[in-house]
Amino acid sequence: MDLRFTSRDGGDPLKQAAVNDLLNALRTMEVQQGKTGLFRAFSARQEFPDAWQHFIFPPDAQAPPQTLEFLLGPDRFPSHLRAQRIKIDSLAVFVLLKSGMAYDETDPLTFEIFPPGGVASKTASLEVLETELAGLPAKVVTMDGGGVTISAANPWRLDLTQLSANLAVTITVEGNDVQRLDRNLVTDVGLLVHYTI
Repeated sequence: MDLRFTSRDGGDPLKQAAVNDLLNALRTMEVQQGKTGLFRAFSARQEFPDAWQHFIFPPDAQAPPQTLEFLLGPDRFPSHLRAQRIKIDSLAVFVLLKSGMAYDETDPLTFEIFPPGGVASKTASLEVLETELAGLPAKVVTMDGGGVTISAANPWRLDLTQLSANLAVTITVEGNDVQRLDRNLVTDVGLLVHYTI
């Protein structure tokens, strides 16, 4: 059996209809029971190695808090969405601890999250989220005003404003004792962002 056919270009109306259907499907995609939308996970250590290095090994002269600063530009999201207006409407901050290390929820790590563009900061005191993030110490925060538009020029900043005693190490800087996050106990800081287009 021989089958021959010729296809025709459907033009802009067909293209636009296909793009709109795809965008609607992405917006309503179910990723977990009752959870819909688009998500992207980021590892500070893997995806922002310079920022991670500065965070985990701050200069001796830098007073607390330890700061993690990074860009979340369009290049960090799927290529087919980069021309869209991507907004982060919520995010979870989490930490990965050394294997076997217990997290003390009564003495939580606390981050102050500073989105780009002068958006109000959010406080995240980490707790163990058994179902949300597989038992990792984490905190989910919602951005005000319908979300924060991503920017290739303006960085996000996470300030570690409170250390857990069991995750801290004391070092001496110019004769003064300073508490820092123990790099031997915390192996990564991550973000799980929920975004819209």
